[in-house]
Amino acid sequence: MNDLRTVLASMETPVRGKAPSADSNHVPVVDRLPKPRANRLRESSPQASSVPHSVRDEEPPEDRFHDPAFQRAFGDAKVLMARLAGVLGSRSLPLESDSTIRALRQRAGELANLQCPPNRAVGLVGDAGVRKSSLLNSLLDLRALARTSSSGTACTCVVTEYMYHESNGFTIQMHLFSEHELRVQFTEMVSACRHFHFYSSGMKDDERKHWEEKGNVARDTFRTMFPHEFETIKQLLVRPNLAESGIVEQLLDMAQKLGLEPSHHVRSLEACSAFLLRLTSGEPGQGPAIWPFIKKISVFFKSHILSKGLVLVDLSGLRDLNSARRNITERYLLKCNEIFVVCNIGRATTDAGVATVFELARQAKLGNIGITCTKSDDIGPEEAKKDLKGSKATEIQNSIDSIATVERELAEIQDELDDMGPDDDDSDDEDVRRSDLKLIDTLKLELKRCIVTERNMFVTRQLKNLYQERVPTGELQVFCASNVDHWDNRDAPHQKASRFSS
Repeated sequence: MNDLRTVLASMETPVRGKAPSADSNHVPVVDRLPKPRANRLRESSPQASSVPHSVRDEEPPEDRFHDPAFQRAFGDAKVLMARLAGVLGSRSLPLESDSTIRALRQRAGELANLQCPPNRAVGLVGDAGVRKSSLLNSLLDLRALARTSSSGTACTCVVTEYMYHESNGFTIQMHLFSEHELRVQFTEMVSACRHFHFYSSGMKDDERKHWEEKGNVARDTFRTMFPHEFETIKQLLVRPNLAESGIVEQLLDMAQKLGLEPSHHVRSLEACSAFLLRLTSGEPGQGPAIWPFIKKISVFFKSHILSKGLVLVDLSGLRDLNSARRNITERYLLKCNEIFVVCNIGRATTDAGVATVFELARQAKLGNIGITCTKSDDIGPEEAKKDLKGSKATEIQNSIDSIATVERELAEIQDELDDMGPDDDDSDDEDVRRSDLKLIDTLKLELKRCIVTERNMFVTRQLKNLYQERVPTGELQVFCASNVDHWDNRDAPHQKASRFSS
């Protein structure tokens, strides 16, 4: 998680840092059997630091733009361009409107005044159930800001930008659809409902399925937008003698009566999360849903990762049946400085959502695209043995055996301690018990890091084989992250938390 966060944090500049290699943090399992009990008596180690891990202490990756030598050269180049513009603007040279000298002078002046953009937008796009919102919460270091779901249903109904401001509260700005934009959407949805209702009997199976899906999405959207008027809307949709334009005008009248406020300010994370849930909830409730009326949400708050101009953008998948939402996502992706497709690591190579985004990138000639795999912790030793095979499978089995050996010894020691009387000296056995517990913890961590790292590397290689040729730079960035490990160790002492940072 830290690798991805630090790379994102460095994106406030036009020059991008080099991504860590897939195997840069590989830690092999140590095939370690326990020492004889006598050799482990009263074993001690320096006490781990109790200072908790802090996101502010994370160092950004090496970046040429921040290198002092590059900065000096950059400054010198701007000074040189300013001097060149002055020389080219002298009276001794021709400055006709169509002259080469004039064009060069203008270009030199532009380079002399070149400023880095204040913001860089990084879009996270993915289908429902890939834990994209959980990933955003981890990157922002706020446990429950973006809405999450464990049911596999979509949480992102609206494009949501996360941006920095200095104050301690949260400001939420809603960018609402204009009347014209709503008219276009309503016209399409009304047409879909009526087309299926009146003409489905004469359609072929594939055509009928297509229009049935579009009609169902339209009706569901009307139900969420106008729950109290939905029965009336259903009757309007099936009246053959009523013009579609008349239905659309009635829907616009209903929308205008809602009177949505475009800006809202709250003081606490909990209040912000609750308000965003209200705005973006696609689930049926007592009142009208707000998300169908919103084109984009901008959330402003103080966050370390956003403090240098990074803007994180939560985008829905490109396979959304709601064409208006899908079109908004497509247009926003074209404006992003960087795009990361988010997917479940267990299905990364077969995820149709990933392929869809790369196809859009190919058509739009986008080269700023990478992949982030979630749930990297979701693999067990037995599953890893089947997937990896060979020497790595043997290494994993050796580690499993080592853990089992120490656990058996621990059980024997506990039996001895239970059998001791009040006058017996149990200090040696207690020391060994503590040593065994520590050793088991170390072995389990090494085993987990091995199987997670090996699976990460395996999936990374597969993804690069599939998609690297589609990236103009020839270098596809792939990150693997675990939100579970991140939050389980977020507040642990730095020495312990750092074991999970790669």
